[in-house]
Amino acid sequence: MSQTLGLSPARYRAIFGSFPNGVSVVTTRDLDGTLNGLTATSVCSLSLDPPLLLVCVSDDSTTLPALLRRKRFVVNFLAGDKAALARHFASDLDDKFASVRWRASAEHELPILSDDAAAYAECRTVEEIQAGDHLIVVGLIEDGELTANRSALVFRGGAYRNWPAEAGAAPETTERAVASHGL
Repeated sequence: MSQTLGLSPARYRAIFGSFPNGVSVVTTRDLDGTLNGLTATSVCSLSLDPPLLLVCVSDDSTTLPALLRRKRFVVNFLAGDKAALARHFASDLDDKFASVRWRASAEHELPILSDDAAAYAECRTVEEIQAGDHLIVVGLIEDGELTANRSALVFRGGAYRNWPAEAGAAPETTERAVASHGL
């Protein structure tokens, strides 16, 4: 898309950087069994009946091909103290699961980060919509649970934040966080 249309990228980032987004890690298992995952802040509920959510995935994501092939994924809504895990899955590491604890979902053996998530939703892809430089993946939520009564990790203004904020806690800001989320 031409940068002459609409807002400049810097202004776009400034505007959307002012709005807090929940932070999740989207995980899947490719058809050959390889585990894949990415950090996402563009995830939202879509419909209650049927239970749908959407996740926006960059066209250049290394996890996108596995999502397209497998058509199943888990959205792990990260707990507020998991900024390091968000940065980990936003990285370009070859094996993001090497040092991460996870368990397999019962039916489809998808990776669930239940020790690090406030909740998770296991989904089946029902629609894919190309929009700009991202693919919108609509998932039918087939299973999930609230794993613990924990605070949530949010991203706002280039910083990971624990919401609701702990008294006196400073937001965690890194250049990597800003670069990985484009804000």
